[in-house]
Amino acid sequence: IALDVYAEAGWPKETANLDRAACLAIGPERGWNQHDRAALASAEFETVRLLKGRVMRCETAVTVGLTLLLDRLGVSEYSMS
Repeated sequence: IALDVYAEAGWPKETANLDRAACLAIGPERGWNQHDRAALASAEFETVRLLKGRVMRCETAVTVGLTLLLDRLGVSEYSMS
């Protein structure tokens, strides 16, 4: 999943594609450029936006994106071993 402030779709409601592993791509606050989007598409990333019409700082997008991703993966607790 690639977070993109200009993406059409919001965060995915389905977790069908997230049953094995997941990768969260977070780009610059200005958004991905066309070359970045082409590379993400060729790597089969799904681009999604977190908030419509709002730009988050990268640090905030990381926290929100990982929280949503862990929730969709069913991870209720994080522990460092």
